[in-house]
Amino acid sequence: KQIKNKKNIDFLLMSGGEGSGDMGSIVEKLLRIDNSRISVIAGRNSKLKEVLELKFKDRMDRVTIYGFVKDVENLMMTHDVGIVRGSPNVLMECITCTLPVIITGTLPGQEEGNIDFILGNRLGLLWHKKHGFINTIDRLLRKNRERLIEIKKNQLAFRDLEAAKEIVDE
Repeated sequence: KQIKNKKNIDFLLMSGGEGSGDMGSIVEKLLRIDNSRISVIAGRNSKLKEVLELKFKDRMDRVTIYGFVKDVENLMMTHDVGIVRGSPNVLMECITCTLPVIITGTLPGQEEGNIDFILGNRLGLLWHKKHGFINTIDRLLRKNRERLIEIKKNQLAFRDLEAAKEIVDE
């Protein structure tokens, strides 16, 4: 399925220490969205970076592959949607940067509750395998990006820029 999309949309796909599934397949799906640009952070996984660079060498006009980055917050603030595993640290960084997220999955026994937290507070979406990845993206973009805008507003209201200081003070 191809998604018709008039405005540019920038996706940030982050691997994390345990990976985010088949990142190459996710990038291929995102390329089916008109006017999409995809940035992938492979982190310290140099093999993944190499494989993705080779696989998408002819698509570098729309796909950028990063290794380890020290300024992930800058990338989060310059993209429209984050595609991440349900890691609590990454999810909270995305919320702080008002980057709507699509959760690709969780580590069993550690992160399942994070999905309920994100969905319950309307801070992102879960990629339901039965509904398909493209349908999840379509939910964000339909009706002039109504859901994407709603998630950003919820994140803006939810975030606490003083949280780190409060934790240290505690």
